[in-house]
Amino acid sequence: MHAITSLRTAGLPPEHVKAVLADYLALERARTYRRACVTRFGALAAVFGVAGFGVHWLSPVVSWSSVAMCGVAPAWAWIAEMRREWTLGSRLSRLPGAVTDAVMPAASRMGSEEE
Repeated sequence: MHAITSLRTAGLPPEHVKAVLADYLALERARTYRRACVTRFGALAAVFGVAGFGVHWLSPVVSWSSVAMCGVAPAWAWIAEMRREWTLGSRLSRLPGAVTDAVMPAASRMGSEEE
């Protein structure tokens, strides 16, 4: 489910609008960084897993620790993304006239409709 927030910027000071946009862009940057980390470190963990568990080039301790260490960067990026999302949410909740609606994506609605 997606959340859509609408706000009237006509009555807001420009500093508030700039801060909301800056927080939103920081959140999108954090999401992009997390997705890149998950993809890259996931591939690296797969390489370590195959090298250690598949062809036994690494000892079990080194294999497990290598795969576990590949999860640290995506976990850290996820925490940073959650912090940015919390910051944006708290800033939006303090703005007067901000309305947040939850909507379903179009693909989810098509599958749930009865004919």
